[in-house]
Amino acid sequence: MKLIENLLYIDLDRVLMKKIALLLIFGILVSGCISVEKEKPQETPTETETPIKTEPPQEITVEQKFASYSLYPVDVTPNAKAYDFVPENMGNFYLTETQKKILEEKGFVVIPAYSKQFYEVYKGCRENNIPIFVTTDSMLHTYHIMYDYTLRILEVKKFLEDLETLTQSMLDASIEQYNSSEGKIKEAARKNVAYFSVAMKLLNENYKVSDLVKKEADEELSLIKKHKGFSFSPIFGYREDYSQYVPRGHYTRSEDLERYFKA
Repeated sequence: MKLIENLLYIDLDRVLMKKIALLLIFGILVSGCISVEKEKPQETPTETETPIKTEPPQEITVEQKFASYSLYPVDVTPNAKAYDFVPENMGNFYLTETQKKILEEKGFVVIPAYSKQFYEVYKGCRENNIPIFVTTDSMLHTYHIMYDYTLRILEVKKFLEDLETLTQSMLDASIEQYNSSEGKIKEAARKNVAYFSVAMKLLNENYKVSDLVKKEADEELSLIKKHKGFSFSPIFGYREDYSQYVPRGHYTRSEDLERYFKA
């Protein structure tokens, strides 16, 4: 029994010694790898190496499309002498006491005008020999009037006819697609038919909507006519702001412009 115990002790000692030896070997290897990485020599430039030459950045020039402009230095010290302001023609205007006070203090006052157009003010000044101060907003207003007039003429004489042709073509194509399709594509084509049918009805009151989409189209047209605000579209199912279908601006000038606007 004692022999067996001794043998066990010897075996345990041998196993323990092997484990310790393995741990020592592993530790040496790991430390060796770390030291090798730390001691890895850095590349140093040799005396014969020549520096790399860099070229200066190339200047990019862009051709000017507008007139050239040069900024000239200005060295002026404002030195205008003050003077007493006496508004001699104040009686020609209907001014409140507050407005008169501002005019005396500031030298000018802005009051509401009763004219609807800029030219009416300028015309009155010219006829009464009053100096005219032309403001930038009058120039912008003139440009807007010319733009609005040009757009209005184009919409009536060109775009309206094009819109009618386009809508009819898309409606015919949608009907053809509906007749030649199946499943989900067929239903999508049917909604397209309803959509373009509504547009055609807005462009032409005499257009007869197909029974295929009459229910949805009539409901959609009713919401457009009432234009009471947001509501779910009978055709597409999402919310639409039907108050936007009220003609405004120059689109109230004629029936053609009104139906063009709605469509």
